[in-house]
Amino acid sequence: MSFLPRIAAGLIALAALVACERRPSTPLREEPPPRPAPHADRLAALRSAAEATPTALEVRPLPDPGVEDRLAEAERLEADGRYSEAAVLIEQARARDPESPKVLQRLAENAFLRGDLDAAEQWAREAERHGPGVGSLCTRHWLLIAEVESLRGRAEESLQARERAARCAVERPPRF
Repeated sequence: MSFLPRIAAGLIALAALVACERRPSTPLREEPPPRPAPHADRLAALRSAAEATPTALEVRPLPDPGVEDRLAEAERLEADGRYSEAAVLIEQARARDPESPKVLQRLAENAFLRGDLDAAEQWAREAERHGPGVGSLCTRHWLLIAEVESLRGRAEESLQARERAARCAVERPPRF
């Protein structure tokens, strides 16, 4: 056998080996985990503070299961960092109950998570207008407004909103 056919056979064998290598045509990239919202920790803290506020009076209207289901799913989406998808569900809940302070507050909190401070404040004030003015939901309205004002560098307005949040707690009347 001459030298040229051996080289050709070797090149064919090499090409076959290269073709058999198992490497994807495009490198696999792992999807990065969803980034938490810039204000997610702040929102979690103010929700906890509102729930921990002692109050003798909580006003909770009968829930609409369709609204509650949408809000629960929105909460799961927010936990996964899918804030825009959650906003769609909260808007659907608002379409079912447009004056619900709970739904309006969730819109405010979702806007806050997305970094839209103007919308967060607007929805929180709208929720407060439709709310009972007492209890943990009232506290959440005002604490969110205080947080927005604080992020804007408005210390006086933030302090006023925190003072208003403190007035949402209603003491139990004395019983004789």
